[in-house]
Amino acid sequence: MGRSPAQLQGIRSVRRKLNEEDLGDIFNNISSVMRNEIEAVVGNTPKEMQKVMKDGLEVMVKTVEEVMNRISVKDRKECSKRNAKERKEEEWLARLEEKVQRIEKRAGLALARAEQGVQDLEKKAEVSMAKVKELEERLEERLEKVK
Repeated sequence: MGRSPAQLQGIRSVRRKLNEEDLGDIFNNISSVMRNEIEAVVGNTPKEMQKVMKDGLEVMVKTVEEVMNRISVKDRKECSKRNAKERKEEEWLARLEEKVQRIEKRAGLALARAEQGVQDLEKKAEVSMAKVKELEERLEERLEKVK
């Protein structure tokens, strides 16, 4: 049999956390590297150019950070949708499991009643067979007397 709903939920949760943390780490690393590179590039330019270069590069970094932020927001929305969908699926699976358990219980009760019915019929058949045998013996006795 496959994994239980609880196991699947745990796996999804771990994957989701890894993806969200990885994305955040990646974006933080990109931002950090870009800012360090700005300092390195600006530091190697003539003093009169540094301010202009730093301002221009800062605009570029902020633009990239805004794009990364939009991606993060979009990812959170998608994650929220995924979570809602997974919750619905898990609720559906739980309801399905409850139905299966109720059906199994009813089937077990029906089977127990059927088995009891068969046992009752077997007992009645034994009693009837004993009566038939007794009648056969009595009939044979009478036939012997008649002969």
